[in-house]
Amino acid sequence: MFEKLNMKLLLPTAITGVVFLVIAVLMGDSLQGLTAVILMFVMLAIQLGLSYVYSNVALTNRLANLKEYLGLVSSTNKAPDRPLADEQSDDLAEITNELSGFIANLSEVLAEIREESESLNAGSSSLAAQMVESVSAVDEASNQIESMAGALSQVTETSNLLSESA
Repeated sequence: MFEKLNMKLLLPTAITGVVFLVIAVLMGDSLQGLTAVILMFVMLAIQLGLSYVYSNVALTNRLANLKEYLGLVSSTNKAPDRPLADEQSDDLAEITNELSGFIANLSEVLAEIREESESLNAGSSSLAAQMVESVSAVDEASNQIESMAGALSQVTETSNLLSESA
């Protein structure tokens, strides 16, 4: 029954109301006029005070922790040391813990992507080096072919000269 946050936030008001109802029943006939009005104002003040304190503890502090955690997650300067864990057993705790788990899983995926990217970068550097070596080998082969063509051209010229002179 008290797994829902809204029920937990109504708890101080309900407890104060029940206590003052018991007091009203015990006072019975002596509860008249000004005494009843004073009792109602005291009950209202206590309910407001307890509700404020309880909601501050049950909600505001936990939301501040979640906000700080999300600030660290979205920061490029600093990451959270550990996932945020809310030990309560209500809706806000469930949302906080699920979000924290999602962020932890996302962090692992990003780490894997980063590793794969570094591996791909190393592979591309190796491929670029191999391409440079291939270009050098092709240039060398081209130079050798040109040299052979030049030599063949000279042999042809010499052969033509010899055949003309003979």
